[in-house]
Amino acid sequence: MQSDQTIIIGNSTAININPSISTSEIRADIRVGEYSAIRLWGQILNMNQQPISNALVKLVKIIGSESCPEYLGIAHTTSDCEGFYQFDICSNENAWYKILVGKSNTGREIIIDDANEACPNLI
Repeated sequence: MQSDQTIIIGNSTAININPSISTSEIRADIRVGEYSAIRLWGQILNMNQQPISNALVKLVKIIGSESCPEYLGIAHTTSDCEGFYQFDICSNENAWYKILVGKSNTGREIIIDDANEACPNLI
């Protein structure tokens, strides 16, 4: 699913705060650019159609030939508590993309000490 939109390109500014400043307010203007984008979004579900939260979602661009494709990493995010994710893609190019999804095990961890014995302390 996608929709056309304008995206603001992020920017930053450095501010040096030191004791010699005798004011209680500092103005920091930041200029940002805009570009036309397509929002790509979806939901990560397990085999039982239940949402998967905190899944790692990677967006890669497929480059190279069809017989020998290569992948260029574009962006990554994690799914929210309902399994949703989104990416904003520049709409001024014709390209193929692939979405890769992974999920680490969750739960308590056992600490192994130097002697390779399980410690009673659990994280």
